[in-house]
Amino acid sequence: MLTVESYASQGVVTLLENNTIGTPGESILYKHKTTPQKLATIGKHHFVSLTRGENVFGTACLCRRQIFLKNQPQEALYIRYFTVNEKYRRKGAKSQWKLKGRLKQEIQALLEGKLLENSDQAMFYAYVDPENERSARICAGFGFQRVGSFVTNTFSRIYLRKHPGVTKAKSKEILQEAKLHQHFESFDFFFPEYVQEFYVLRKGQEILAYAHAQKDNWEILSLPGKSGKFMLQILPKVPLLGRLFSRDYHFARIDTVFCKPGQEKQLERLFTHILADLGVYSALIPVATEGKLQQQLQKINLGLLAKFSNNKPIDLIAKNIPVKLKINDFYIASFDIT
Repeated sequence: MLTVESYASQGVVTLLENNTIGTPGESILYKHKTTPQKLATIGKHHFVSLTRGENVFGTACLCRRQIFLKNQPQEALYIRYFTVNEKYRRKGAKSQWKLKGRLKQEIQALLEGKLLENSDQAMFYAYVDPENERSARICAGFGFQRVGSFVTNTFSRIYLRKHPGVTKAKSKEILQEAKLHQHFESFDFFFPEYVQEFYVLRKGQEILAYAHAQKDNWEILSLPGKSGKFMLQILPKVPLLGRLFSRDYHFARIDTVFCKPGQEKQLERLFTHILADLGVYSALIPVATEGKLQQQLQKINLGLLAKFSNNKPIDLIAKNIPVKLKINDFYIASFDIT
């Protein structure tokens, strides 16, 4: 049975807290440790769940938001927490996990805006690992198209220090400046909902760089490749290096980054200050694969963890796209991918 609710039931919360995220052997496998806090701040949303009796064995969260698309506002529903209970997942690379009959029809109706109020003009979008065959197959079956990709950069420092030129400012204060507001509105998929405060690096009155950041926490289960095994088994036991990584992984998630062209080294100072202020030693920074910010990040020293990180592109997919769309640069909220 398919149910649609405007809140997370206890069955949904339990499923999410026990959900393992990632593609075995291809990407990091982890669990969220801040699920209740995230659910409390997720904004307008609906949980679409597969239930059997009182048990929830699959769910997805539709986050309602207004994004910018080609500089125009667009109603959208972002799909996150797409998961199925481990017991109902078919194993093996050749498994054909399919939705059939009435259930498939109900999900199709949902994606056409028929089961939610004021959703007939909404665009649906999500992030999918292209190497996760099950997720990619299901999304393609419901008419989603790939329109872009992003990578998650890792920034780390063993020693932390705050920078005297960095202060905090309310997002409204920063985005009130016309040039900065236009800078982010020019990004497809931009929305300011989760950004309340910025870390701002100034030289005198001039803004050189700023970013939004929050602290987060994962339980790391496994990492891919030989370097992944080294990081998980050896690195936490090495003095000083153990600060960077452990199974109980505390980190900063950074997004909404601006850097004045030619001032890329200021990003190192800004990010290091953020780590020191939040009391963590590494950060995850999702950025469009072919975007300008990714080019800027490639010019700086990201730190030791970046040398071990698998910067694998993740696809941005969408359905009910109002315009012909294939984008190189777009906005990713770190809240959405952590």
